Amino acid sequence: MAASETSRQYVPLTCHGHSRPVTHLSFSGIVGDNREEYYLISACKDNNPMLRDGMTGDWIGTFFGHKGAVYQARLSPDASLAATASADFTARVWDTHTGETLYTLQHNHIVRAVAFPPNNGQLLATGGMEKKLRIFDLSSVAPITNGAPTNGDSSDPTIISADKGFEIGPDVHKGAIKAIIWTHDPNILVTAADDKIIRWWDLQNRVVIQELPVKGDIGSCEFNMLSTGADSTDIGSGMPVLAIAAGRTVYFYGGADARHLLKSVELPYDVASVAIHPKQRKFVTGGIKDTWAKVYNYDTEQELDVHKGHHGPIWSISFSPDGKLYATGSEDGTIKMWKNCAGPFGLWRAEKETLVPLNLAKRTSAVPATGDADQGDLSQNDKYPDECKTVSVSRSAWPAITLQALGSTSGSVTRVHSVWRLRDGMGWAVRERQAQGRQDIDGTVDARIVKAHTVISYPGWRGDNLVTNETFPFGMQWMYPCGGMGTSRNRTTWPIGGGALAVQPGWFQGHSKGFFYVNMGFGTDGPDNGPKNFTNVMVPIFEFTGPSNGPYPGTFCLPQIPLPQNASVKAGDLATIQVVMSAQHGASLFNCVDIIFAEPENVAEVNKSNCFNSSEIGFNNVFTSQISAADLSITISMAVLTPILLLTMWGLS
Repeated sequence: MAASETSRQYVPLTCHGHSRPVTHLSFSGIVGDNREEYYLISACKDNNPMLRDGMTGDWIGTFFGHKGAVYQARLSPDASLAATASADFTARVWDTHTGETLYTLQHNHIVRAVAFPPNNGQLLATGGMEKKLRIFDLSSVAPITNGAPTNGDSSDPTIISADKGFEIGPDVHKGAIKAIIWTHDPNILVTAADDKIIRWWDLQNRVVIQELPVKGDIGSCEFNMLSTGADSTDIGSGMPVLAIAAGRTVYFYGGADARHLLKSVELPYDVASVAIHPKQRKFVTGGIKDTWAKVYNYDTEQELDVHKGHHGPIWSISFSPDGKLYATGSEDGTIKMWKNCAGPFGLWRAEKETLVPLNLAKRTSAVPATGDADQGDLSQNDKYPDECKTVSVSRSAWPAITLQALGSTSGSVTRVHSVWRLRDGMGWAVRERQAQGRQDIDGTVDARIVKAHTVISYPGWRGDNLVTNETFPFGMQWMYPCGGMGTSRNRTTWPIGGGALAVQPGWFQGHSKGFFYVNMGFGTDGPDNGPKNFTNVMVPIFEFTGPSNGPYPGTFCLPQIPLPQNASVKAGDLATIQVVMSAQHGASLFNCVDIIFAEPENVAEVNKSNCFNSSEIGFNNVFTSQISAADLSITISMAVLTPILLLTMWGLS
């Protein structure tokens, strides 16, 4: 490769929200007449699949209902339905307009895979630890129509038992089914199982018509098709390509039934995931033992690029239907979206592109990230035969929310929120809380003198620590879930109705701007006598800005945050609050405080000496907003809280 050749560098978008490893990603096709409208669904071990705008990564909604890890999630051809496979022995079908469960498909063991046919959202194939391939006819059961989220009870009329599915090829699979792919020919279906065999099924005759034994464990098996511009010069001659990662080999199959082997490539590492771009003739892989996405030329098998930014193996890779970006889902709980075309696209701006010699591609992780999409590492692609079509992302076209007061304010607050087809402007989480009759914890807050209980400060150490004016340069650390610090025996008392949280950001290079997440885990039956997980979100994500990449002299305090949704605690219960801070370059810092719940009267009161807001730290609004407030006393309903607005109104900026 000539040194004079150039590569464009783009900052990847980092999509936060999941709290456990992301197990699977899948794009919809291009929806409707809008050639720039498509969606991305993610499966995660935190039990809660998420739907996003496929072009920008904007969160649309979270599907609540599963009681176990979700291993796979897919969208129907028109993106009106979503299907998920879970460790709770069910597959679910969801209405993507409302986030409600339409069907619960009961199984007798963990479900690992789901798939819709290419042109039919009324059939669903499932497979998993039962080693059985089933096809369910959803049109035979009427979905719920009352508009209320299902609760998963056995009386729910949308439950479909396992024996209602048509079993294909009993006793053929000798291992759990990990992936199901419906080919371009709806009569041909592909399964990938833990017995290390890829099978092609003739559904009309319910028999296997082709097998591919592989040498290693199967990492991924996915269809890769472009919704636009496919022609005979593409890999697969314009037909979708089946990409398989197994052991140290990736396989590519083409044809209407995906039965023709186009190519196999041996790699020097165990492959966890693979995706192919047929038109650009390149493929991307994730390794089991590393954290990088590697880009290869399909024809020469030469490594073109290494994309760094994740902090765990990449379990899933998927190209968008227009091929202009691809998404990666990782063990670290994040999704990254990498631009794959030249010019402005979505949230990427043309003026932020940089040209560097291609022979520097392996060293670009040290280049500072800039621009609006600055939540991750810089990525490089070798060539861009496709030009990005200029896209204007207009948030003003989205529905608006008016925040309810948490107290008294003479001003008004409007939040522009990216929800899809929810005309009332409320996200699904809010709708579900209202349907369940959840009572939100409200309280009047003054930014200067706070009347609340117990401040928990970060960083510092796990345990009973109060905020001070000192600098804690190494308080937040890299190691998940709590910065490498063990569970404390000296627990902080915290009110059973919620309390205050004081935070001093970490200051490693790149953390002058970042996103904050606040989660809670319950009990002591997890690692190091702490919680099993931190899947209970306490406040929505907010962004902060600091004066520099150096140590922060400042602190900010949230005077009153509620318990997580549906949490029920009593005095003496144990829990841990986790604070996660993500940086511009994609890394995260972690810290935790171990708490014991107590009645409010048994907890020391918070005052302005231990819950204060420094002028050195400011906050950016994640969403477009208009704020007009007469004073610093405000009230906010936490069900629809945007913390950026909350922090700004509390006078923290």
